[in-house]
Amino acid sequence: MCCVKTLGPRKALTCIEDALVNAYSALKSLGDKAAETVEIKNVPGGHSIKGDVACEKSMIDYFTALKLNADIVSEEHGVRKILGSKSEYTIYMDGIDGTTSFKKGKNSGTMVAIYEGRFPKFNDALASGVLFYSHGIRSEHTMIVSAARGFGAHKSKITAFGRDDDHRIKTSRKKDIEGARISYDSHWPINKVVFPKLFPEFELGCSDASCVDILNVAMGFTDLHGECARGPQKPTLEIPIAYLIVREAGGEIVSYDPSLPSELLGSSLGGVSLREDYNGKVVEFGSQIQYPVLVASTMQIAKEATKRFNELKNKKLK
Repeated sequence: MCCVKTLGPRKALTCIEDALVNAYSALKSLGDKAAETVEIKNVPGGHSIKGDVACEKSMIDYFTALKLNADIVSEEHGVRKILGSKSEYTIYMDGIDGTTSFKKGKNSGTMVAIYEGRFPKFNDALASGVLFYSHGIRSEHTMIVSAARGFGAHKSKITAFGRDDDHRIKTSRKKDIEGARISYDSHWPINKVVFPKLFPEFELGCSDASCVDILNVAMGFTDLHGECARGPQKPTLEIPIAYLIVREAGGEIVSYDPSLPSELLGSSLGGVSLREDYNGKVVEFGSQIQYPVLVASTMQIAKEATKRFNELKNKKLK
């Protein structure tokens, strides 16, 4: 494996997909032991499982072998430098997002993204990918969903013979709330309070894996999903890693609370595109702020949801 000094979107995507294939091999080699808990605690302070640690280690080893001048930010291993000098790239990774689902043999995923710069903004994303485990790692539906900046978002199945051809993915492009398919991450207190009040007439979905819910919007299975970009429970890596996939699939990730500090939101208006106006760092470990966002099929449906939030806020949440 040769060293890599510079990356464009296409080359970054190749690295992302190769790293995910390596992670899949590491995970499969563990078999049933992948779901076993290890004594070492991760960065948020929770207990890791063997699969989490193995996936991240395999990806860290892969990028280290490339000698890419980058910082690695991960949930299990924290922040690491590949080279000692000033980093030109930042790599975000999560060994297994949705550990609870993974233990149950349900949907979960391994996530990784490459950004330009040491303290990148969302529009610095070069490429990102999710190794999506549908009903466990032995499922025939395991796939890689990935995107490179300016080249769209795609999915390809993992088979015993390698990878199938890529297929372009797109959001549903739904523009109005009526009849929308909506989900939210209820693990975040603000979402748990707000979403049932925002959409009382809907049957809201909720899973144990943020990457699954976000990919559902990107692939057109749902139209709107409520998340948090960061908060007290853990450093949130899902949004910065999945961001480019949603954008390249035609979707948007927007804030829905106009009262957030300007240094986070970049505007006093709700429904602002993170791509254009998010002024904070992509990930900051230990942040105590809940930064609620909408993952939306279109900006139009995101604005409708934001309008509901503003109306609800004017009545005061009770």
